[in-house]
Amino acid sequence: MNMANSEIDLRRILDLLRRRVRLIVITVVAVLAVATLVTVSLKPVYTASGLVLVDPSRKNLLAPDSQAVSGSSDSARVDSEVEIVVSDSNLLKVIKDINLVSDPELGVRLGVVRTVLAWLRLGDTKLPTGEEALGEVLSNLRRAVSAQRIGLTFLIDVAARSQDSTKAAALADAVAKAYVRSQIEAKISSTLEARDILSARLSEASAAVVKTEGAFDDFLTRNIDDIVAGTGRQDIADLQKSLIATEAERVRLSNLAELVGKSAERGEWTSLATALGSDAIRALEAQRQQVLGNISRTPDDAPATVDLRARLAEIEANLAAASKSELSSLQGEVSKAQGREGDLRDNLRRSVLSSDLPTDVLARVYEIQQASEIARTQYQTLLVRLNDLETQAALQVADSRIVSEALPPNRPSFPNTPLILGLAGLSALGLGLLLAVLYENYVGGFTSERQLESVLKVRAIASIPRTRSGEDGDSEGRGATIANIMVDAPMSAYAESIRSARVAVDQILRKRPAGDSGRAPIVMICSTVPNEGKTSVALSIARAYAIAGRRTLMIDCDLRRPRLHQHLGIEPDKAVVDVLSTGRREIDLAAVTYQDPMTALRVMLSARRGDVPTDQLVAEPAFQALLETARRSFDIVVLDTPPIGPVADGRWIAEFADIIVLVVKWSSTSQQDAYHALEMLLDAKRESVEVVALLNQIDSSQLGGAKYYGYYGPN
Repeated sequence: MNMANSEIDLRRILDLLRRRVRLIVITVVAVLAVATLVTVSLKPVYTASGLVLVDPSRKNLLAPDSQAVSGSSDSARVDSEVEIVVSDSNLLKVIKDINLVSDPELGVRLGVVRTVLAWLRLGDTKLPTGEEALGEVLSNLRRAVSAQRIGLTFLIDVAARSQDSTKAAALADAVAKAYVRSQIEAKISSTLEARDILSARLSEASAAVVKTEGAFDDFLTRNIDDIVAGTGRQDIADLQKSLIATEAERVRLSNLAELVGKSAERGEWTSLATALGSDAIRALEAQRQQVLGNISRTPDDAPATVDLRARLAEIEANLAAASKSELSSLQGEVSKAQGREGDLRDNLRRSVLSSDLPTDVLARVYEIQQASEIARTQYQTLLVRLNDLETQAALQVADSRIVSEALPPNRPSFPNTPLILGLAGLSALGLGLLLAVLYENYVGGFTSERQLESVLKVRAIASIPRTRSGEDGDSEGRGATIANIMVDAPMSAYAESIRSARVAVDQILRKRPAGDSGRAPIVMICSTVPNEGKTSVALSIARAYAIAGRRTLMIDCDLRRPRLHQHLGIEPDKAVVDVLSTGRREIDLAAVTYQDPMTALRVMLSARRGDVPTDQLVAEPAFQALLETARRSFDIVVLDTPPIGPVADGRWIAEFADIIVLVVKWSSTSQQDAYHALEMLLDAKRESVEVVALLNQIDSSQLGGAKYYGYYGPN
């Protein structure tokens, strides 16, 4: 059983594809055509990429053996470096390095949006400048550049996209180089910042050294008498006196040297001679004054003036040489005095420290000495570190390096025509199948009884096959062939399906309320729209009842477009319109009905349209009287009513029917139209009356499967 269902499902799918192959092909062709046009119109984009290796170990060229060992945090650092590569600061360096502001592709340009706005007079054609222009270029570059880590390695893939392959490679290299350079600049900046901090601290350490050194000497000066008295060493007092005298001599010589330097710089030779007490400088100054006097008394254009000026220059040169010699001699004496002062100070310190000092004095001396030692140590440490930082600033290397420069690609990375067309083809095929399913099951016609019941929520009583002639049964002069099959070919699939419909109708009519059991039931045959084979089906069902021996009356209630007389080949002189127009309640059916040429069926025909709206005729009491008379005179009454969608007549007639058969044309009647027609019927009928559906003109291969279709043929 499951295998049978699988076969049926597969067959239904194949049938659906066969019926909607045109829609699927059109969809695929249209989508592929659009995809091809879009692909051809797209500008090719090239992608170039280079590799950057990140070395997380710290590098110090001054101590190469002190590199840190890689740890678990290195992976997180590599991820951070990826973000730094495409950071705004790094991209701004690239913009500046290769002047992307004026680049035709990534630079500031009008663009499509601005052009359209300018054309609509909603904007101007003025290009942005300054920060706005730089921000636009940065946005363009950010979209063109990307960086990602390769797996769990320390490699970063730096990629750049451009419409020019050479430019793509240049962009990728520029980003990588700017990133490596920024690493070096950051390390140098960090080192120099540390140097500046240490330099400020070094000045404080130097002042601390001077302060601690002076503190010991001040302590000795203030307490020399107590030290001499406590130790009984007169030599310490003598050393102190010699130190004071030597210090005073150094100060005197230093002041004299400073005075000599300033006097020589200003040319105050008289003051210089007085300060030094030098007869030679005094004599040279006297000669200079004499020459100056002679120059002032001699005309400027006189030949002697030249000689006098030369003599003056010679004297001044001798004065400068003499003052320089004297200044050098003084500076030498100052140095000697400083040396003697230092020796005396050291001797004094050693003498004091080697003496048997009182406990309180000794503690204070050691305290001052320890503070001085600490200050000197700190100063030396800072000085060494400062020198190291200054050297390191000039020897910094980047933690990352470019291991593979970007090369211009040979093929564009976008668009990938084969991939786009392949995906478009698959998408188009899927879209075509989806449209086919939607059209088949929601928009288009009904293709199976199961679908009919699922959508309309009513019982499907039969599937009527399409005849070999392919006629729809409602076309003038051609429909008789279809209804005649009930007599000419009673064992055909068509006749059997009509009998199946009749059986289903009888089964439903047996469930009528008890009060209606003595009256002939009225079977209403209607359709949603014209040309669904409604009249052929109604005539066939009526003949089936007549052939079965039931007294059957068929009334052509399609007063707008009557067709039953054409199917029977009868030109009536008495029409339904005439009967209803009289308004009489008592009707002689024998006088207004005709005999079916092929069966015992009686028919009431309509051959022309009325002069009043037909819905008024079926709404009058005369129509109800006609039906009541028919109920009393026949076993069953079949009404061929107009389509429900375009005509209101059927809704008036529905309230008199005991069962309503809605004829739906296979794979043609719109599902929405059928559902709308059913809603109108449900609103118009009596509550106890059931509406059923009948699928008409179905493909013969769908009638119970091909392997059962031959059962209906001749033996």
